[in-house]
Amino acid sequence: MNRELLASLVLATSLFSSSCAVDDVSLVGKLCPCEREGYLCVAGTCQPEGSCGGGGLYQVGDLEAEWTTPHVVHWTWNRLDDTDPSPLEAVEIIVGTAEENAFAVERCACRRALGQDCDPASGVRVIGPAEYRELAFDKLLGNTMDAHNVREVATLGLEPDTRHAAVLVSRDRSLAGDRPLTSVSNVAFARTQPMPRDLITVFDEVTPPSFGATYPDASCNPHVDGLGYRHQVACPPRPDLRGRCKTDEEPCPESWPGDDIDAWLCEPDIHPEPESACWISFRWQGLDVPVSPRPLRPGRFETAYYEIMATMTSDLDLDYVEFETRLTDEVARDWEEFGRGGLRMRGDGVEHVYEIPLRSLIDKVEEGVFLPHTPEDLAAEQALTWLRIGSNFAHGADLHIRSIRLRF
Repeated sequence: MNRELLASLVLATSLFSSSCAVDDVSLVGKLCPCEREGYLCVAGTCQPEGSCGGGGLYQVGDLEAEWTTPHVVHWTWNRLDDTDPSPLEAVEIIVGTAEENAFAVERCACRRALGQDCDPASGVRVIGPAEYRELAFDKLLGNTMDAHNVREVATLGLEPDTRHAAVLVSRDRSLAGDRPLTSVSNVAFARTQPMPRDLITVFDEVTPPSFGATYPDASCNPHVDGLGYRHQVACPPRPDLRGRCKTDEEPCPESWPGDDIDAWLCEPDIHPEPESACWISFRWQGLDVPVSPRPLRPGRFETAYYEIMATMTSDLDLDYVEFETRLTDEVARDWEEFGRGGLRMRGDGVEHVYEIPLRSLIDKVEEGVFLPHTPEDLAAEQALTWLRIGSNFAHGADLHIRSIRLRF
């Protein structure tokens, strides 16, 4: 064999071997995109097809944090498919501190997508329908006439001033062999706020004497001093707790209540059996708590939030809670109401700290207008004059609101 032919064969063999070596290089753990067949993008990194679940018809993505407070991150996401009817069995959100457990969050998501448990020593929290009921649904009727999409969840009980990582895992009702078909979202990051140093107390363990509501009124269900506001829901309430608890001069005027959901408040006792649930609004009015121009001055509004410490023992979580606040200009004697729906309250009998940032509250009249917080707005002598919490409570639910504060 001449030297030219031998050199050509050696070169060809070398090139062929080099090509094979490039194709055999593993992409596992490399950052997405995965530019080779046989790999999928899972939680931001490349994984072999089938190693971290996948193939689910119900696809989740675009996970991000909408807002944070010291102990809460409010996450939102999108559904990326249009399969109808929804094949969803459940969604789980995996949360951990980003500084220490970002990789553990991704690894846990991968294990959950395969139907496996996560390492209990990893410090990662797996939240599913057993803890947050709404994660078992694509849509919920809540307290509205129309079903609303479940595309948000507020993770409670987090550490202040800490960067967190989160991943969603959705699970279909169908199986691939002995494991569910799944979808894994992107990894999202959010830092909880530091604890603020100032607060305004609306009430703390003792309900203010200015409490009043369409129903129930304080005179109908006296609270116990030192424990905060307590109420056990009855649907309908006892006859002696109906009309006389209306705060107007006439307990049941002809113009009230009309054909709304609370019509039974002034009816005779015609309900042999209780309804399973009924809408109740709790309202604290006449508060007259100054919020501007001091101490809630410009620059501190962005981190201000309402803190509600509450325990509810109920057969059901509240899937739709309305929260409203009224700010009154003491000079102009004018007021505006701001609030939001879609909040949730847990019925597990455990005290939870619910945190609602002021910047998330929307004008109840001008749709899409958020609670004003420019220097000019806060220059007015504004005061918080009332708060309202309303929802469709289950019959027999026991609600205990220990305190409400404004922290900033």
